[in-house]
Amino acid sequence: MHTNKNKYKAVILKPRKSLEIERNILEEFNCSLIQGKGNTPEEIIETARGADALIASGNPINKEVIAALDKLKIIALIGVGFDTVDIKAASDNGIIVTNVPDLIAEIVADHAVALILSLIRRIPQADRMVRQGNWESDFSKWAKPVPKLRGLTTGIIGFGRTGREVASRLISFGFDIIAYDPYAKELPQTKVKIFDNLEDLLKKADVITIHVNFSKETNNLIKEEELKLMKETAFLINVSRGGVINEEALTKALTQGWIAGAALDVTKDEPPKNDNPLLKLENIIITPHIAYYSDESVIEQRKRTANEVARVIQGLPPLFPVN
Repeated sequence: MHTNKNKYKAVILKPRKSLEIERNILEEFNCSLIQGKGNTPEEIIETARGADALIASGNPINKEVIAALDKLKIIALIGVGFDTVDIKAASDNGIIVTNVPDLIAEIVADHAVALILSLIRRIPQADRMVRQGNWESDFSKWAKPVPKLRGLTTGIIGFGRTGREVASRLISFGFDIIAYDPYAKELPQTKVKIFDNLEDLLKKADVITIHVNFSKETNNLIKEEELKLMKETAFLINVSRGGVINEEALTKALTQGWIAGAALDVTKDEPPKNDNPLLKLENIIITPHIAYYSDESVIEQRKRTANEVARVIQGLPPLFPVN
């Protein structure tokens, strides 16, 4: 039985069936944990009044929320992205924001490569065809293009941890790798050619995979102009944030043959609305924002965020601060 006699209070905004993992860590440091609601700023304020810590993931933590939660010491984010938190408001109010920047890079890279292979080899379409009672081994009658992997050029937009993990995997398949990242400072991948501008990468690549943080700079990064630069035989993959690609432009590109196919783990609206035209297309794969997921990573993410809360309420510096 959990009481409210603890010195500190933490609220988790991501729905959980059980809070045992976090509670086992936090209660050692005199911090209680309750399940909150976080779909709207109003819900967050109502459910988290008096909280010293928020554990969140994609929740709208704006300046109004931050101003209302005047005891707040830390916002511990379960994943990598922090675009839904007003970082400036948090900093101005002395609130530490943390994330988990390194834990899921390998897993997200695995998912990106799985999407690339599935897209090129037309795995989902072939599976659906068989389930519908059709058996046609001649790909050329229903799937174009289906190129061999070796010798294809993959363009990686965003050459941070995840982008580099993708590169290392694809090199083993025989892909040539090029990358664009104006902020990349270290280039340990000697086989990767770095492009100075995005346009040249878009023209050159057979496969383009996106691994960037969401910001004003990356919002609508891929629009009609960028899609028209790509090859008609090219494939586009996004496992970063839905807003990076303009979905209206992508729909045109897929229906009018500007590109051969796309695979998304993220969409602008999550879940996508039922009338989203992308859901009706055959040359796209959409997964429900699961690139981060593995049995091990989910547990470790939860432990890491709880440990960050424990450090901050003790007066220790966080291990992975955003601000």
